[in-house]
Amino acid sequence: MRAIMSYYRKNSIKWSCRRRRFTEKKANAFFVGMMLDRKQGTERAWEAGQYMVENYFYDIGDFWKEISVTHLSTIKKICREGYYGNHFALNVTVNTFPKNLKSAAKKTVGEYESDVRNVWNNVDAEHVDEIYNRFKEFEGIGDALAKMAQFILVRDYGIAGGKKSKKYMSVKPDTHLQRVLFRLGLAEKETAASVVANVDNLKLASPADFDWAVWNIGQKFCYPHEPAYSNCPLEKVCEKHL
Repeated sequence: MRAIMSYYRKNSIKWSCRRRRFTEKKANAFFVGMMLDRKQGTERAWEAGQYMVENYFYDIGDFWKEISVTHLSTIKKICREGYYGNHFALNVTVNTFPKNLKSAAKKTVGEYESDVRNVWNNVDAEHVDEIYNRFKEFEGIGDALAKMAQFILVRDYGIAGGKKSKKYMSVKPDTHLQRVLFRLGLAEKETAASVVANVDNLKLASPADFDWAVWNIGQKFCYPHEPAYSNCPLEKVCEKHL
């Protein structure tokens, strides 16, 4: 616990106390970039999301509605060749991204009035996890992406009260947390159920900060195979390593 929070204090960024405004295009770029942030470099994913929003699907003045009524074959062609002659998505998401994009468009039009800002708007601090739950309902957005989106929106943009929401944000037992906490001996099994059962016993003062630190360590050091033990900040307390 002490080593985890020490890592957090040294590496985390400050939580926003003020809400930052999202324009419609900026919100769309955020959402598409988040969807693309799988199995490819983060910088490329967010740049590609911005490029798509600036260059495609605005002929009728409604980005998501246009995607929802565009034939999937056309969406696939744009996704395959539209990013400076390259695919917007890389690796295993090449084939799934166009379908997920169209599905997201239909959901956004049908449930959020064609405005993705409504996915995170009108959520107060006590119900901040509703943002995570809403993202999870979109095809192609799993635990990790939903958590990342929630954290960025709340921590960096002051959504749902920003810093006020910290104490209400729960730990999300994605694969990074399962792996790290199991190897540390803080979870009996490398499963989501075991993480949830054991995290309550830790009596965390700030679950959101703990969650971010463990997730970050899992992503940067505690790999599923060949963990970077020599660089890991938890090396001296890791039961798996010892």
